[in-house]
This record gives sequence, C-alpha cells and structure tokens, in this order.
Amino acid sequence: MRHVSTMSLTSSIGLMAIFAVDLIDILFISLLGIDELAASAGYASTLMFFASAINIGLSIAAAALVSRAIGAHEEDEARRYATSVAVFTFAVGLAVPVIMLANANYLLGLVGAEGEVAAKAKSYLMIILPTTMFSGMAMVTVAVLRAYGDARPAMYPSLLGAV
Repeated sequence: MRHVSTMSLTSSIGLMAIFAVDLIDILFISLLGIDELAASAGYASTLMFFASAINIGLSIAAAALVSRAIGAHEEDEARRYATSVAVFTFAVGLAVPVIMLANANYLLGLVGAEGEVAAKAKSYLMIILPTTMFSGMAMVTVAVLRAYGDARPAMYPSLLGAV
C-alpha cells in the first residue's frame, strides 16, 4: 500500500506543477487589469488544454507499453517502446503546434474569441504553444519511470517540464 501511495503522491505533485504554471500565468495576466489580456489568455488556455490532452494520451501509451514489457521480463522491448514513444512524442510535439498555429484564427473562433481578444490570444499561443513539446517529453519520461516503479525520479521530469 505504501508503494501505491508514494506513486500516487509523486504523480499528483508532478501533474499539479504542470497545471499550476497555467493557473499562475493566467493569474498574473489578470492582475495587469486589462480584461482583453485575461480573456485572451483564457481562450488560449482552452486550446492549450487540447495539446496537453494529446501529451497525456501519449504518456498513457508509454506507460502501458513499457509496463507490459517489463512485466513480461522483456527489458529490450521495454526500451524500444520507450524510445519509440519518445520519438513519436517529439514528432507530435513539433506537428501539433505548427498545425494549431496555422489554424489559430479558426480554432480561436470555435471557442468564441473574436477581434482584439482573438489577436492577443493568437500572440499568446505563438509564445506558449511551442513549449508543449517539452511538456510532452516530460510526461512520457515520467510515464516510463513510473512503469519501472521509480516514484521519486518520475516526479522530477514533470517538475522540470513545469519550469
């Protein structure tokens, strides 16, 4: 039971750190007192959620594949899965921001942003969206380390990804 508690606690600390960055970012932007900036950060965060969801899905795939291989005592296969998912995450981490930024006006329109708010949200996305690749790599690293049962070292990549 202690192992389950340790794994859960370290995982939740890492995930909270990643999402706390978004919360703190929006909080500080709202403290500027410019409603359009706060609204644009909110709209951009909605789109960022989808990029984060893709990264979470990739980390789940990494955990499932690597842990299954470890359970079958196939260490080489586990390493291949970990490497394959990391490479795929890197490629997706490059493709998703490019696709989303190319279609930013349309996507922001879908969530209700328009006018100056949409323009500021697009500017915000141009700054923050390319960093999702690093977040995705951190999440996959965490998943692989968790598959090996390393709770504390698994927390560090997510904390680094949050930074």
